[in-house]
Amino acid sequence: MELRQLRAFVTLADCLNFTEAAQKLFITQPALSKQIHALEETLGGLLFTRNRRGAELTPLGKELHEQTRSLLLQADQLKRHAQRVLKGQSGKLAIGIGLSSLRLASSFTAQFRALYPDVTITFQDTSSVPLIAQLLADQSQLGFLRLPIDPPLIAHKLLTDQLVLAVNRHHYPGHDEADFLRQLEQLPLLRLTPTQGQRFNRQIDQFLAFHHCYPVVAQYAGDNQTLLALVAAGLGVAIVPQSAVFIAPEEVDIIALSGDYTQWDIGIAWNPHYDNPIRDAFIQLVLQRETDKT
Repeated sequence: MELRQLRAFVTLADCLNFTEAAQKLFITQPALSKQIHALEETLGGLLFTRNRRGAELTPLGKELHEQTRSLLLQADQLKRHAQRVLKGQSGKLAIGIGLSSLRLASSFTAQFRALYPDVTITFQDTSSVPLIAQLLADQSQLGFLRLPIDPPLIAHKLLTDQLVLAVNRHHYPGHDEADFLRQLEQLPLLRLTPTQGQRFNRQIDQFLAFHHCYPVVAQYAGDNQTLLALVAAGLGVAIVPQSAVFIAPEEVDIIALSGDYTQWDIGIAWNPHYDNPIRDAFIQLVLQRETDKT
């Protein structure tokens, strides 16, 4: 059973005239008769009877007419959808993000959705290490994450993030970076759990070691939002990414940290091993917007 046979059946059933149906299908009348005969053999029964006026649907033909029309409509929709997917205009896209890239990823996603409203985009909140594994396995097609990354992944830098100290001056008074660094070993430090944000935790360790500062960790938390809430409650101080400051409660003061081991790059990354036109369209939008800024 072929689509062209089903289309021939519906066209003939609509007009009940072999000559007219053949013209609509841009085929000869013998070719139309051959397609109808082949379909009848496949189905095991006659769809039409011929008469002086042309053709007439049999009971089987009447029963299958509308159902076949519906199948052809679904086939046409499937073809159009496939073409839009191949052009990157429709389908699904999983994007891995962390809190530090949330605003950036959201901005690009809003721009992309305006151009491609038929694409379904899913955000997966995760840190860099598991996100890299997801990109390698094509579980995420794009990732906004800390750079650098290793091949076979490809990345493009979008911004530079840096460490800041979050404090509640009502509980732990100080004036500037140097003032807080001098007393940091005596302050209760709040940190992400070791398994969460491994590369970020490593950066904090490098920063503290560079300043010969080894504070006691008072409490661990699973994400930066919880850390900032604990800081607001006066339970300690925390070193967080500057990009996370936008979610800080108003009780939290932010102290900029400078010098070695305070900055890192954030970029968009993907796995070129997998073909994905939707992903490529998103990347093209990001690169174009970055070019427009320069």
